[in-house]
Amino acid sequence: VEIGCNHPVLASNSFRLYLKGWTGLVVDVNPLYKKFWNTARPKDIFINTLISANNKKEMPFYEHYAGFVSTGVKDHADRFNSEDFSLTYKDSKSINEVLAANHIHSIDVLFIDIEGMDYEVLSSLDLDLYKPKYICIEDHEYPTTGNKSLSLISKYLNQNDYFLDSMLSPSFIYKQSNARVIWALIYLPLL
Repeated sequence: VEIGCNHPVLASNSFRLYLKGWTGLVVDVNPLYKKFWNTARPKDIFINTLISANNKKEMPFYEHYAGFVSTGVKDHADRFNSEDFSLTYKDSKSINEVLAANHIHSIDVLFIDIEGMDYEVLSSLDLDLYKPKYICIEDHEYPTTGNKSLSLISKYLNQNDYFLDSMLSPSFIYKQSNARVIWALIYLPLL
């Protein structure tokens, strides 16, 4: 499952898994990405919606002209040139609702890259129900503090039996304590 999937190949955290035969559910708010996913990764299921902690009507959304840093968080958008964003309003769905509607019962790897909304969505996910073995998540707090105990994401995941496995700043890979390492499938050169 990839939340904030963006482009199916460029800067994709899950592309190498797809090349190894993995498939899954991918979600992005930008409807233009659907045609790219349908062409480049037709075995994945693309859902066009904004994900938030719960369903919201007319949620402010800051669309970046290039798409990569579009966000529902004004403070996150303010880190960039404001002229590069346009304010729109979008309805959002909760991650749990989208997973249930698509008959997802468990998750091997969960990718979350939603520009400042990562913790909000992660902490709303029913971890007991979906039990992702691995979570790769963007954490803009971690690198600035240098201390994982100060990161909300890291603290939350540690409390839920996930432990930091790898850092690919700004993405951090956590695994359940009993999960085996699979990241070589993603980051080693293709054979």
